[in-house]
Amino acid sequence: MKRKILLVNPTLSEKVQTKIQKKYENNLSIFEQILNIIELFYLKNKNITLEEIDQLVVNNEETFPVTWSNSILSGDIKKSVKIINEIIYKKYNPLNLIRFFQKDLLLLIKFFFQNKKIEFFLKKENIKNNRFIYFMRCLKKNDLKKLYFALSLLIKIEINIKSNEKKFLIWSKLQNLSIFLS
Repeated sequence: MKRKILLVNPTLSEKVQTKIQKKYENNLSIFEQILNIIELFYLKNKNITLEEIDQLVVNNEETFPVTWSNSILSGDIKKSVKIINEIIYKKYNPLNLIRFFQKDLLLLIKFFFQNKKIEFFLKKENIKNNRFIYFMRCLKKNDLKKLYFALSLLIKIEINIKSNEKKFLIWSKLQNLSIFLS
């Protein structure tokens, strides 16, 4: 990752490079998009500051569901809770998170009923190669019963959102779900 960053803009400070790497380590497609933006921005301004990178990161909220899901699937409790806290702060819509993660959970449940290797199954389901490891880690740690329970929690949270339950309770439930599956 660092090499790609330096190819796009060799004058980026170490702090800026680290920020980009940490933020997009689990989402290579968004990482590539950010590098393209930096490359375009670099033509206008030689010195990209940490604040400008922060602004690019803030403007790229579509990474939240993927990053959150990957952190849960990989078992990274700290990261998944940190992402939830960041999402709360930025007033992101929890339904987007829930729907994205429901798809991942349904894929994991569906896998239990297949007689195929996980890699073949994920390719068939059009999951990007960089996410394979997260699905495999989750399958090693969780059984079908636990995945069903997590899915039922997500459905209950979605019902609570649609019935206008207080936001802090919804976020608390999502944090608990993050911890439960991690």
